[in-house]
Amino acid sequence: KTSNWRGRTGRRGNPVVVMSIPLPVRRVLSLASFIVSALVTTAAAKERVVIILAETYFPTVIYVETGDRLRFVNYSGKEHVVRSLDGSWSLGPLAANSEHLVDVDPSMAPVFLGTNIGLMGSVHEFRGKIVFDRSPLAN
Repeated sequence: KTSNWRGRTGRRGNPVVVMSIPLPVRRVLSLASFIVSALVTTAAAKERVVIILAETYFPTVIYVETGDRLRFVNYSGKEHVVRSLDGSWSLGPLAANSEHLVDVDPSMAPVFLGTNIGLMGSVHEFRGKIVFDRSPLAN
């Protein structure tokens, strides 16, 4: 006979043990469960890659969640600066074949720009966009 047996039975007629957990133990368990969930959330953060090409970013729209990281990889063949549309953040100059890692934050301006000077001196501006949402392809 279990010491906590109170004469209750479950669905299948098996005895149900009713236990009383002291308040300090419940607080510790609650804190432990919070820490574990925070670690799991942190572990779920992903690294997303944005490739810088001569006249575009790939992908041009990148779907992220808070805590993700963006790795900008410069395959344009020349130095490149990535900057936000509103000027609130920038990175670079990135040398050709180099990369830079950025922690994304919902307060970041989502549209970023790049500029390419063509062979004949023409200026070509291209854009990318950070979207804080689940990718439509993930459904």
